Amino acid sequence: MNSFTIIMWTALGVIGLVLFMKYRVSTIESNLLDKSEARKVSIDFIKEFVGVDVEEWDVYSVYWYDHETVNKLHHLGLLNKNRRILHEMGLVESWRVRFVHQNQSFVIGVNAKREVTFCLRRCKANFITS
Repeated sequence: MNSFTIIMWTALGVIGLVLFMKYRVSTIESNLLDKSEARKVSIDFIKEFVGVDVEEWDVYSVYWYDHETVNKLHHLGLLNKNRRILHEMGLVESWRVRFVHQNQSFVIGVNAKREVTFCLRRCKANFITS
């Protein structure tokens, strides 16, 4: 390779980097709640609509990101068009909060707008067998 080829490839690399920095896809800032605020919203919701006080129960919070939905929309070319709607509805990022106490648990989803996207109650029955 001569020096002209090296200079040409270097120039193409720099031009590509400059074009990428100038025209890269903008990202949406996350407006997701804090973990403690999501827990408070969950406790209030369960207390109001289910009638169970879960404030003293064991609490586990997980940041939830739906890769499957994002991948499907990306392959269809609809991700950029629907990204804001997905964030607002909590389908892309949200909190999953689980309350556990004595063979009972609640799982609740809280999106960025302080809305509960789902609530699931699970009870395990204890059977005594002889």
